[in-house]
Amino acid sequence: MEERKKIHTWKVIFNQSILKFKEEIKVISNLPLNCDEQRVIHNDVERTRANIITPSERILMENLLIFYCETEGIKYKQGMNEVLAPFLLMTRIGVSSNEAYTFFSLFIQRTLPCMFKDDSFQPVHVHFGIFRLLLRYHNPRITSLFEEHQITPSLYASSWFITIFSSKTLDIDTVLYLWEHLLNEKDEIFICYIAVAFLEYFCDEFIQEDPTLIPQIILSIRLKNPKEVENIVHLAKKIKANMPYSLHARLLKFNISQLDNINSALYNLNSQICLTMQVREFMLRMYPHTKFCGHEHGCECSPQSYNDLPFMAIDCRNKTEQLAGTINNSELLNERAYEDSDFLHSITNEYRGARGQYHICLMGSAPFKIKQEEVKNDKEDDEEDYGQNMMENLLDLFLENDFPYVSIVEGGFQKVHEFAMHYRLPIEKHNPGLCLVCNPESGKNSVIKEGLKKIGNKLVGRFRAFSTAVKGYVRSESSLQFESPDVNKPGSKRKAVTRRPSVENIESN
Repeated sequence: MEERKKIHTWKVIFNQSILKFKEEIKVISNLPLNCDEQRVIHNDVERTRANIITPSERILMENLLIFYCETEGIKYKQGMNEVLAPFLLMTRIGVSSNEAYTFFSLFIQRTLPCMFKDDSFQPVHVHFGIFRLLLRYHNPRITSLFEEHQITPSLYASSWFITIFSSKTLDIDTVLYLWEHLLNEKDEIFICYIAVAFLEYFCDEFIQEDPTLIPQIILSIRLKNPKEVENIVHLAKKIKANMPYSLHARLLKFNISQLDNINSALYNLNSQICLTMQVREFMLRMYPHTKFCGHEHGCECSPQSYNDLPFMAIDCRNKTEQLAGTINNSELLNERAYEDSDFLHSITNEYRGARGQYHICLMGSAPFKIKQEEVKNDKEDDEEDYGQNMMENLLDLFLENDFPYVSIVEGGFQKVHEFAMHYRLPIEKHNPGLCLVCNPESGKNSVIKEGLKKIGNKLVGRFRAFSTAVKGYVRSESSLQFESPDVNKPGSKRKAVTRRPSVENIESN
């Protein structure tokens, strides 16, 4: 009875698509083993769940993998074997080999649409980038630890995204239960939320350990039963529900299911240091009684679309800019932050009560940008953007002090001002003559600028080092390489390095 229910569940998940491959698969039993990757496939199949799969099932697995690669016109990639194994083993409960193949093919189509089509595994780097941003937003404690010790996702999370945790489960029922939840969520980046939840759920197993051992500890963790999966999925849904809607929407715009979009997604992820909030949602939060569209309840513009946590906006512009106009309900950054480095270091104490209790959104003067050090020159050093530096410093300080739920508003005050003017929203004490958006030629405050020169270089260097480290998360190499940092390099923070798992050695049970 339980077996029939499981089969029915998967047929329902894929709806009538189950029928479309049946005639095609009839040729599988007579398929010659003439694939160029036959030796690699054979070796991978031999070590895939070696204590479970029988010799006859291995032959079928090889045939199915070869058939899939030839049908899709792609080269075999390690990881396909781990994704196929759970569906292959469903043949023991009455699923035909045709149906097992169809489940496998459709599952890849829905969850890994371009992962195995790219020979360099670029899609996994996009997953790393989204995962990095989510982890920073929801768990700065883990993020700080990992960044301090150069523990990048490629050290421990490759198989999470390439095999959808198949290689991290001890039994077939557990992985199928996870996959059911993943498909039912109908969200192409939900696997990234599961990855964040996985780290949070097992945090106690590695957080106090020797940092050089953490990657290996995480690699050794396995999902043991459906109950653990249920707990992690519940946590992942809670994490997702706790996201302002535009932050999630921004991540979806990376469009990770389209291979043609991968390089662009990588570039954009590489330039994003934290999650960003769309101006529209920001203004809805700041002017909650204003209606910006004609839609009723259920629209993302509706207050009912918000999550439970309250919202706090911090205006990070300098005093002169604030005097020219401020946004309703925003907190004004204390002007001492621009003049006193010691005060700036302790600035998070002013918001201690909001830590973990509020979404904190930082608003600068203009669009936030990551400085590209390779194109930076001495002239730019003399013309520092001190508002930009302040935003960098605050992001760094909030992270160091374990503040979750910190984002920035896209476009800064410049775009917020444009939105306010378009919808005729009041800007408090607005002075067009002094406003740098209304009057870009208005002079900048030289006193504040001099104060910034005293403290700017002390903190911004730390952020730039951090920014450089972030680039290691989302790289655009020609192939997926998991090379260990050079432990002999001067200044290396790690005493020893655990070898990174290669794609050629994705863990199998």
